[in-house]
Amino acid sequence: MKTNFLVVDLGLCEGNEIQGYIDVFKNLGLTMAQYRILGFEAFPHFASYCRDRYAENPSVNILNLAVTDCQENVKLYLNYGGGPGNSIFPDKNNVDSNQWVETKAISIIEFLRDGGFLDDPSTYRILKLNIEGCEYKIVRDVVRRGYHDVFDLWIGAEVGIDLLKINSLKPYYTRLLKLMELFSINQHFYCLDDRFVSRSINLEKYIRKACKLTN
Repeated sequence: MKTNFLVVDLGLCEGNEIQGYIDVFKNLGLTMAQYRILGFEAFPHFASYCRDRYAENPSVNILNLAVTDCQENVKLYLNYGGGPGNSIFPDKNNVDSNQWVETKAISIIEFLRDGGFLDDPSTYRILKLNIEGCEYKIVRDVVRRGYHDVFDLWIGAEVGIDLLKINSLKPYYTRLLKLMELFSINQHFYCLDDRFVSRSINLEKYIRKACKLTN
């Protein structure tokens, strides 16, 4: 039975989903020692906001990093209106290719592997993807390295939706779907924006069933 939990959240924005995980774990009767949440956000403003928002919870770690398939410095192109949806791809349909900040990008598998986050067989691991166009690179990186089965649950935005917002990546939409089908990766929709809560997976119910929790 898996008694510890790790959430790897790629693409935080204001971090609403983190509060969702915390509420679920509380309802499951877990202590803070039984779960860890790693949140990755490329945009410094949102990363700082999330750090402040969850500063009192020692089980939440916020990292100001972009996530792709390798370690490199990248330009993060900013949303025209200053809101969510920033991307490392300058042709995404809501970003200004002339407005950007430089940030560090990593391979999530290298980060988790080297940090020992994939070692404990008693840990139930959740991966959330809402990463503004990097989904294909990340999934390909995970499967190439042979780690697709270390995640017990995949959640996030509608699969591949951001690829369709980037002209240069539209051909990768079907590749992503085929890749996930080939490796039996089933990503459930999960977004706690008020507009999408009703569509989201019932995370508590899913985990209770998967982990056979009865409390």
